[in-house]
Amino acid sequence: MQFTLSPISDYSKLQRESLRAEFVEEEVLPMILEEGKQLVNRHRNAGDCCVIITATNSFITNPIAEQFKVDKLLATDLEVINDRFTGNITGTPCYKEGKLEKLEQWLSLKRNPEHFAE
Repeated sequence: MQFTLSPISDYSKLQRESLRAEFVEEEVLPMILEEGKQLVNRHRNAGDCCVIITATNSFITNPIAEQFKVDKLLATDLEVINDRFTGNITGTPCYKEGKLEKLEQWLSLKRNPEHFAE
């Protein structure tokens, strides 16, 4: 993670968000198919809970989840100290067995809303 974040680790939050917005506009949005959005909408309209679960970090995937208007995004969370990415992750990494662990944690919180804090 430290290696992949090194090009932007010294950027402020504002700089990172600006760069991400440009990336989403130029690279991500053209890849999102209307059929995909329609499929998610059909599930939402049917009362299904729509979740994206991905190993990709939440900094990159938050705008994608927003485009699809999913109920929940489960992704690898990045540590930020003094407004900078440290290159470390926080919480459970959302890959391999960690993906299942994060899903189980979220489902447990959903089943016990008195413990639910987002």
